Amino acid sequence: MPKIAIGTDILNDISKGLQKEWITTNGLGGYASSTVLGCNTRRYHGLLVSPREKDERTVLLSKMEESIKIGHRYYYLGTNKYTENYIHPRGYTHLRKFEQIPFPRFIFTIDEITVTKEIFMPLGQNTTIIRYNIFGGNRDFTFIVHPLVAFVNFHQMARENRNFDTSTIYEDSTLLMKPYENFPTLKLHLPGMRFKDLRNWYKNFSLDRERERGLDYVGDLFNPGYFYTPEIKDFKIDIIATSEDKIPEDTDKLYDKARKRVDFLFDLAEANSDDPDEKSLVLAADLHIINPPTPEGEKRATIVAGYHWFGDWGRDTFISLPGIALCTGRYEEAREILHSFALQCKDGLIPNRFADLGQGASYNTVDASLWYINAVQSYIDYTGDYDFIREHIFETCKSIMKNYEEGTLYGIGMDEDGLIDAGEEGYQLTWMDAKVREWVVTPRIGKPVEINALWYNALCIMAKLAGKFGSKKLEKNYRKLAKRVKISFNEKFWYERGGYLYDVVGKTINDDSFRPNQIFAISLPHQVLDNEKAKKVINIVYEKLYIPFGIRSLSPDNPNYKGIYTGDIRNRDASYHQGIAWGFLLGPFLEAYLKVNKFSPSAVMRADILMALWMGDLSNGGQNTLSEIINGDEPFAPRGCISQAWSIGEALRLKKIINKLKFKHTNKQ
Repeated sequence: MPKIAIGTDILNDISKGLQKEWITTNGLGGYASSTVLGCNTRRYHGLLVSPREKDERTVLLSKMEESIKIGHRYYYLGTNKYTENYIHPRGYTHLRKFEQIPFPRFIFTIDEITVTKEIFMPLGQNTTIIRYNIFGGNRDFTFIVHPLVAFVNFHQMARENRNFDTSTIYEDSTLLMKPYENFPTLKLHLPGMRFKDLRNWYKNFSLDRERERGLDYVGDLFNPGYFYTPEIKDFKIDIIATSEDKIPEDTDKLYDKARKRVDFLFDLAEANSDDPDEKSLVLAADLHIINPPTPEGEKRATIVAGYHWFGDWGRDTFISLPGIALCTGRYEEAREILHSFALQCKDGLIPNRFADLGQGASYNTVDASLWYINAVQSYIDYTGDYDFIREHIFETCKSIMKNYEEGTLYGIGMDEDGLIDAGEEGYQLTWMDAKVREWVVTPRIGKPVEINALWYNALCIMAKLAGKFGSKKLEKNYRKLAKRVKISFNEKFWYERGGYLYDVVGKTINDDSFRPNQIFAISLPHQVLDNEKAKKVINIVYEKLYIPFGIRSLSPDNPNYKGIYTGDIRNRDASYHQGIAWGFLLGPFLEAYLKVNKFSPSAVMRADILMALWMGDLSNGGQNTLSEIINGDEPFAPRGCISQAWSIGEALRLKKIINKLKFKHTNKQ
């Protein structure tokens, strides 16, 4: 089983420990997350963050403040940062090891006492279970726990206020709280411990990551009281925090089931037993496949784009789906995702995003529909399930193609040269979609390079499907148009002076900004760029844009380049696609590199080395997962979401490709 383990060199250094975060999820969109020191640095951190009405996620239980009392002396396991950079307590000094195995596990030592703390969430329940094993040796001790609760939407900061109902009910080792009428009841079950009612507020927590993001970063948490044991030498307890109607009864059974599920996921994904990074990616992928309830009370599979704050996005979903759902053998979920998005298709457009995991779709995207068709082909490649595509998906794909040919919303439509034109003032339609109020940072109005690479790819896929389903006339039309698109693409996008592709072909001027979008003209299953030009593109992309954990979104020699992602939302969005590196782009880059080098043994060896460097991000920011973005300037610090679906999906997809090629070349020798 893969392990992400951290020792005292990081854990006992607060500046280093606060940079590393963990997350575990429940398959509903809920999660538990914090830093490896247990010190919250984001408003999104909490031990029980669960969906509620309209799928808004809510921080219920923020954290537990544990202490060990020996004689008259207290030893604290928690760590908090308050305003003026005041740190109290300093429990991180007692931390000896953190492991992700795959559940977050902390080991503390105090004199002869060892405390092991492990956190997991049962699948399909808004429940967090915190397991403590405390071994006192020859020392008597008292174990004390102060729960701290927030009860806020996870985009907000908790504050002491007069509307917060501080009343509690305590019976049968269970504390019940419901500070606001429209929130769920939080149940804290601590068998074998006694409760002392206090009802006070812990004030002025300082959250470093929110301060870095230029947001309000000071908040309060409510403490209903504390739980404690009599003096004992050893103690084991499973503390249950839940917003479900019933408290789970057999936590050992739930724990065993969760551990066995890990092995099941490895088997389902046919994970390479000799490749711990592949196994880590399988577990990271599982974080993002969820089955939240719909407004009708049903459940549907979808992919969370990124933790902590993203819901499901069409573009992200279908870039991610081959790696997240197909490489992992999650074919049933893949079918559900393809079908549910097909039902939401409007005017040939797959939704750009839903409001917080499924509520209300917006359609301002030009590429989600084309990525959808690419995912359909990937689904067929893995399953051979043409019947499902014919019955549920093909008509949606035809609608996409028809609308793109004839024209649809947001100025999306085919020009006379066969290429796709897109964009209107005030809208961001491509994946480079940062917008601050009315300012679209990278509008890319015209004919974006990756959109037309995707268009050609979709035409080739649809021609094959039309032929398979007996629509010979449609097949002929798609093939004829694909041929015209390829000729136009190679004529109009090639920037001879630079030796690469224009990023956008415009009506009056072409954008020669050197960006990574041109990679897709090579990496997609149906390559639109001529081979002789493709190798030039890959070489210059490597030279100008490559860093170990991602591909920069703009060349550093461009005057608009910004390599650091920090500050308020305007500063952050100004850099988001203007130099910041994106992990998921390493997937198409490595695939394109292998293609232009004809998958030779030497190319596979080099790709494997670059893959190994990329896997260093598994322990970089979010533990056992991959970041959304990385600073384009050294030391290449992770930024944005700590766990991003398309980063994980593309890494897993390429890991599978490279491992198969290595096996193939080894057997030939």
